[in-house]
Amino acid sequence: MVAVAGAGPKPIHHKELNSENLAAMIRKCLEPATLQAAADIARRMSHEQGVDAAAESFFRNLPAQAMTCDQRPEGVLGVVR
Repeated sequence: MVAVAGAGPKPIHHKELNSENLAAMIRKCLEPATLQAAADIARRMSHEQGVDAAAESFFRNLPAQAMTCDQRPEGVLGVVR
């Protein structure tokens, strides 16, 4: 996906990796077009709310009421729901 987006080199199988093609891949990463593509992806990602949505979904589906004990009546997460 990175290579298709222009933000890095095409992947290479680890068994085919050598100093020459590693150096070429590093040079590819330093090309202005590659750096610009990576910056564009980073800018788009900075507006995404994926982590927030995942955390909200996790806590929304967490059976907090069933996660208490006599020693921690406030719940194992320290949050009363």
